[in-house]
Parts: sequence; structure tokens; C-alpha cells
Amino acid sequence: MTPPPPGSLSALLIEGQKAYAEEKYDVAVRAFTRALEASKEDAKSERVHIWDLRVAAYLRLGRFDLAWKDANRMIRHDRTDGRGYLRSGQVECLHENYAAAIKWYEQGLKHVPASTRPYASIEKQLRKTRCRLTEQIVSSRPTDPLTALPTEMVEFVLSYLDYKQHVALLRVSKTWNQTICRLRPLCDTLDFRGSNEKITCHMLSASLKRLSKWPRTAILCNMTEAAARSIGSHLDRWVNWRTLQHLEVNDAKLSLTSLCFDKFSLKTIIVGPHSQIEPQHVHSILRTCRSLEIARFRNILPSPHLRDPKWENNVHHERLEVLELRSQRDILGFLIRVCVFRRMSVLLLTEADRLLPRIPWPSGADLPFCAHSL
Repeated sequence: MTPPPPGSLSALLIEGQKAYAEEKYDVAVRAFTRALEASKEDAKSERVHIWDLRVAAYLRLGRFDLAWKDANRMIRHDRTDGRGYLRSGQVECLHENYAAAIKWYEQGLKHVPASTRPYASIEKQLRKTRCRLTEQIVSSRPTDPLTALPTEMVEFVLSYLDYKQHVALLRVSKTWNQTICRLRPLCDTLDFRGSNEKITCHMLSASLKRLSKWPRTAILCNMTEAAARSIGSHLDRWVNWRTLQHLEVNDAKLSLTSLCFDKFSLKTIIVGPHSQIEPQHVHSILRTCRSLEIARFRNILPSPHLRDPKWENNVHHERLEVLELRSQRDILGFLIRVCVFRRMSVLLLTEADRLLPRIPWPSGADLPFCAHSL
């Protein structure tokens, strides 16, 4: 192929592109400037292409002012060519003037035909620049969401976090500590699930101090012996725990025999597999806690007192809906003496399928329950 004659437009373009590839940007600018002088005034696409190449060289040299002027010449020379809008927006973005870049891109979408490739490029750059502008606004005007958002919105967002995550948020700042401590669950809940270490007396004391209201929920597990004795003492002597509605115990170190459950307004009680409970205490809880709706006892000890005559009177419970009883053996006699429940819909017990046909339900009982074999 015959090389173009020296000084011709094609030769100057090849010379400028070669210099640009070799990072000789000054030489490239001079070559593109001579190419513009050699081009025809009425050759729109040709001149826009040369300006585009010279803008790229100017940007490499850091001459943003000259690059911006060439980009504007491209737009004035041919408003339907998207390369001028792309270069103008690029220069503004390099100055982090994203609002001005967005205006150039929006102008380009008005004038550039949608069927051309530059139109799609302008759309892409517009989306990116809008994201950058949003990030710039957010980083330049930082606002604490807990102070900017309404309390109802803060509570809604925090409702997706568990108790342990709320405790972690207290370390963010003094403002967060003061705000989150006034909101649920920290203001009315003790929840020791998910702790990576055993709950000590110091940790228990900190949790109790965060209670700004009388507790409604207590989920007690994974405690040291000293912490278990301390929380047991609090449960036993605090009359203000009458607000307690949900109690879950799953720790062998916490004794349930000394607790007076009748002073609580319990709706839910769950005794987990790590906490043992005797049948007479289950009987006492069901008899005295008249607000119970859910009762789950997952480790009932065998007892020689199941045939005690004082249990012959059935427990009449109007609100209990879910009852779960788990024991290794000898639960049938106890169950017969306990169950007259008007609203119970779910009954869970050990070996339910084998036991249910043998249970002589009292004639006054109305039990639309579902039995599940455990």
C-alpha cells in the first residue's frame, strides 16, 4: 500500500496518532493542529474527528481549558454528532463538576439521533454521572440518619435488627447510644441469644441498666452461675416485673423452682431443653398464669408424684392456644390431670400418635387441636 504524501491530511493524522501511542502528546497536538488547517471547512465529520483526537491529547497534557474549547467547537460545528457532548461531559467530570456534565449529556440526548452509537454512549455516561453526583452530595453533606429521620422511621429500620445488633450500634456514637437505648428492644427486653461468650454479672448489669421501661420480654440463656443467681434474684423480688409477657429460659444454671410465676402477666413461656422442670411446676404454672397463650416445656423430668390426689382437679384454662410438652417418659398421667383448655389449637407431646387414643379427655373439653408426633 502506497503511503500518503508528506504533509497531506492522512499523513498528518497518522503522524499524530503514532505520536499519541508513543505518549508524545505535544507532537500529537501539533500534528492534529496542522491536520485541522489542511482539512476543509465544510467537512463536518472530518473536522469533528480531528478535534476529538486533539481533545484526547490535551487531556493527557492536563490542558483542560484547551480541551474544553475544542469540545465546544465540536458541538457548534455539528450538533447532531454525539462526540462533542461526550468530550464536554468528560472534561466537566474531570473537574468533578458533575452537574454541568449532566447538562451536556442531556443536551446531547436532545440533538443526537437515537439510532447512532454515540447516543447509547451518552445515555451510559449520564447514568454514571448521576450516580457520582449523588455520591458527591452525600459525602459533602453527611447527616446522621438517627437525627434526620422521624422516630417512627428509625424504629421501623431498626426492627430488622436483632438484640445483639442493637447492642453493637450503641458503640457508634453518644447520640446513637442515647437514642437507641430509648427504643425497643433495649428499653424493655433482655435477650442473651447469640452471645459469643457466657453472660457475666457485669454484662447482665449493663443490660439491666439499659432498661428504661419495665421489661416485657426476657430470653435467658448462656449465663455464668453468678449471673444466673443474680437474674433469678431479680425475677424473684422485683414486683415491677409484672409487665413481663414473654419469658424464655434455656439454661440449666437458672433454677425455676423458686420463681413465683403468678406475679407475672405472662402470655408466652418457653422452657428450653437445657432447663429441666418438674411436672408439678408445670402444673403450677398452667394453673396460676391465667394469661398464658403459648406454653412450651421441652424437658419435663419424670416424677413419682404424678398420682398425687391434689392434682385430681383439672386446670381450666380459657386462653391457652399452644401447649408443648416433652418428656422422656411418664407424661400421660400428668397430661390427663392438666388439660381442660377451651381455645387450644396446637398440642405437641412426646409420642403423641401412640398416646392420644388412650387419653380420656374430660367431657366438658372442647379441643380443636393438631397433634404432632415429636
